Amino acid sequence: MRESDFDAFSDCWEQACEGVGKLPSAKQIEWAFEVLKDKELSDIKQALVMHARDPQAGQFQPKAADIMKHMHGTKDDRKAQAEAAWRKVLDNMNRNHSAVFDDPAIHYAITVGFGDWQAICDFDSSKFECQQMYRSFINAYASFTGQPYQPRMIGVFEQAGATGESRYETHYIGDKAKALTVEAEGCAGSMRAFSAEDTLKAIEAVA
Repeated sequence: MRESDFDAFSDCWEQACEGVGKLPSAKQIEWAFEVLKDKELSDIKQALVMHARDPQAGQFQPKAADIMKHMHGTKDDRKAQAEAAWRKVLDNMNRNHSAVFDDPAIHYAITVGFGDWQAICDFDSSKFECQQMYRSFINAYASFTGQPYQPRMIGVFEQAGATGESRYETHYIGDKAKALTVEAEGCAGSMRAFSAEDTLKAIEAVA
């Protein structure tokens, strides 16, 4: 979402809360917006509907954590999403040119699982190591919950400042509008190491 989406977000959040007979405070709405601002408003609306349909949790006001749970889906859903993302990466590997995907979790998984874009492009998918690389990506992807991520996957030509025939290109992969949002909201240089705790969370997420 963008800051301009706040009023629309506030309206749908109030409607969801009104459904259980209690309007949220302004601070509660502001906090929910802050937590969920890296999500699409349309996805949040759908998650609010799913929350309202929950026989138990739907009796209470939604919290940001409830919405994240519905957006992430079941473990099977998350694994299927990660596998689809892995295929998208395999189909678009090109170490020379830079890439921006339409899913920030892909950027996060590439960086914490492999180091950078060029590293993942260098591996030979026909070799035995493919399965290990696959698991690294799936686990990292599943552990993404909005952490900082690299806004661009930097190719060889961009890294070298190449010009002329070797001038770098940026490939926007998937939905271009979403990819541009991923690029705009990334935080270059702010990645942290993929910790043991992250690994455990990832394995539990897809186990």
